[in-house]
Amino acid sequence: QGVPGVDVAVIGSEDYTENYSLEFSGDNSYLSFPADVIDFRTDNSITFQIYVYPLAQKTDTAYICTHKGIFELALVRLAEGSKQYALINNIFKNQPIDTLAIDDWHHITMAIHVDKNSGSVKADYYSNGKLHHSQAHKNVDIAAIEAARDSIFMVGAYADTTKNFKGNIDEIRVWNRILDSTYVAKTY
Repeated sequence: QGVPGVDVAVIGSEDYTENYSLEFSGDNSYLSFPADVIDFRTDNSITFQIYVYPLAQKTDTAYICTHKGIFELALVRLAEGSKQYALINNIFKNQPIDTLAIDDWHHITMAIHVDKNSGSVKADYYSNGKLHHSQAHKNVDIAAIEAARDSIFMVGAYADTTKNFKGNIDEIRVWNRILDSTYVAKTY
């Protein structure tokens, strides 16, 4: 079965034709997907997978991807000159959920389920194919999530195109369902 094409804006001066992955300079280079590409609703689920190869970041916080108001995935510098960054996510209240070393590939999977009826969100974070962190939140502002559906999906920067990621990104995948741990392990 065919999959409809997507118009994606690639912003930056890099030559993407020579590389096998997308290279982000940390200076105004990012991917911008139209709001209707990822149609996240509060009565469904979403799983997002991405390979990242972070380099030393130019800012204290650098966004790998964001769908503002729904989910945000960012690296935060642990200490000046550190070879590791904390990985944070807004669903996990921006508390560190993992540590990623620079100059190495990492496979990240986020599975997010919103239950509109109960007002809860459950998120599972997988690192290199293994469940690493899981958390549920009750009394979530469902109206705010619904309002955020119209925001663009960004890779390599925050929604306002700041806090750019430096490094490589490959194999961005998005499903409109929750992937189970067996499938996540297979796709790693």
